[in-house]
Amino acid sequence: MKVLHVLNSLGFGGTEIWLLEIVKLNQNRLQFDFLLTSGEESTLDQEFKKYGCNLIYLKYSKDSIFSFIFGINKLVKNNGYSVIHNHEDFISGWHWLFLLPNRKQKRISHAHNSLIYVENYSNSLRRKLSYRIGKVLVGVFASFITGTSNDLLNQLGYDKRLYSRKRIEPLYCGVNSELFRFDINQRSQIRNKFKFEEDEKIVVFVGRIDCPRQTDVNHKNPIFALDIAKRITQTNKKIKFLFVGEKGEVGNKEEENIREQGLDNQIVFLGKRTDVNLIMNGADIFLLTSILEPFGLVLIEAQLCGLKIISSNIITKELIECDEQFKLLDLNEPEVWVNTLNAELWNTQMREDFIDHNSEKLRRSKFSIEVSYQRLINYYSM
Repeated sequence: MKVLHVLNSLGFGGTEIWLLEIVKLNQNRLQFDFLLTSGEESTLDQEFKKYGCNLIYLKYSKDSIFSFIFGINKLVKNNGYSVIHNHEDFISGWHWLFLLPNRKQKRISHAHNSLIYVENYSNSLRRKLSYRIGKVLVGVFASFITGTSNDLLNQLGYDKRLYSRKRIEPLYCGVNSELFRFDINQRSQIRNKFKFEEDEKIVVFVGRIDCPRQTDVNHKNPIFALDIAKRITQTNKKIKFLFVGEKGEVGNKEEENIREQGLDNQIVFLGKRTDVNLIMNGADIFLLTSILEPFGLVLIEAQLCGLKIISSNIITKELIECDEQFKLLDLNEPEVWVNTLNAELWNTQMREDFIDHNSEKLRRSKFSIEVSYQRLINYYSM
């Protein structure tokens, strides 16, 4: 079976990491090709090629619309794909319209991005129309509609009559459980690498600090996390915060501000990293302050690693496999966040308990990469 995946690029995001793990597990049983609509190479391209994937670069924009229509039809006609799996949400509706001359294959529209992404995108009349019409086209032309969680699909309006007859169960992004397994040796190595003292406690935040455009809303809410970090580190020198993710202009300004306050030894910006699993091993608490999080792959990773998770209470409950690992808090009560972090950081027994009770449960859950891969194959065979 030949499958064409359609997405913007193969950057270092949650969707791309999941797809890479799927490709590794696939071992060429299916032929996976990737149509990349940015038209440009990105971070993980060589990794996908290493596992036998063909990458096709075809720019999709208002200025290249006709060349894109010609190119995608030629590609589909010449390669005989059984399935086209489109990860570009409402934009997939436009792609299905362009492919009217070649409609023999299954067409899956897969939503990954939150409502905030849609609102950030729809910042002009043209884009609002593009979104609304594209979404209707999904309902008309897609064979199946899925997403990363039921919460996400409902937020995006895919519970309405036009879409419900084609909506299938969520295709949860799975995690390689072995990669995020807690390992005491790895913990020691990463803590030694960062020169952490044995009695120091580490809080980790994962998410980009900046946004692509200044007008965008960052749903990860890093400024709130930074405010909490400043309050705690000003009074306790044994606590450190690690911020993992692209800094951008906002991150650079915050880093300078923290340096001026003399907190740069305790609040550290690590930028983009490929070793998040090791950093989680070295940490004690995972911090998530999102204002909207219909699916957060990092929460699955943190659960697998046995971390206590201090999170905003807006996350979808579908993500919670291990209730006892979570403390869910209101974003309107920053003082409660400070007190909760200060209390939970010194509970030294909790991680061992989580690992003993939950590790096997998580490896068998719907969020394991093996279950995710099998569900993908089942959808392709429907």
